[in-house]
Amino acid sequence: MFPLPKRRTGAEIDRTVRDEPTGVIALSETVRAAHALADDLAVAMADLPGRRPLVVGGDCSILLGIFPALRRHLGSLGLWFVDGHPDYLDGRSSDTGETADMELAVLTGVGNDELIALAGMPPMVRACDTVLIGHRTGGLDAASAAELVRLPSDLRRIDAPTVVGDAVVAGRQAAEWLAGTGNGVWLHLDLDVLDPESLSAVTYPQPGGLL
Repeated sequence: MFPLPKRRTGAEIDRTVRDEPTGVIALSETVRAAHALADDLAVAMADLPGRRPLVVGGDCSILLGIFPALRRHLGSLGLWFVDGHPDYLDGRSSDTGETADMELAVLTGVGNDELIALAGMPPMVRACDTVLIGHRTGGLDAASAAELVRLPSDLRRIDAPTVVGDAVVAGRQAAEWLAGTGNGVWLHLDLDVLDPESLSAVTYPQPGGLL
């Protein structure tokens, strides 16, 4: 782990109003914040070549700044996306308009034009180079079930019951699927992949998670 430069970027997101044309909350501020994070991470990676960055954030939208920096330095990558939710909505299908509802869709080239182009030509990561791990598939409400249907067929998945059933086998499968992918694989972890019995301090808890 290495520290990012300590500086104020002027890219803080403090608005809660949805952008009228797109339905995304604070779209312009989100784009600026993503570019600011990408620039800071790129500087840190250049200063410490060969080190593996650990980026800790408040929600999954930090991926919109992480992947542009990774693409700049490493080129194409795979993604292990360990999350209780698919995060595959857009500004219209999301109830909240939060980019944390839609970042996996954005990374794979689906969504608002400004967001999907944060790293240049989309996608930032191909769906076929992505594994979604730990998402819930049982007892879903209609909206959550519909979100699963939105996932592209070539995006591989290992749901929460499968991981709970045999985590070792699930981990090996995820590793095998992305073996030799691009120039490495980024591991993303959202703590809401855990069951509320193990961790309840998340914004959108769901039963049936990892213990």
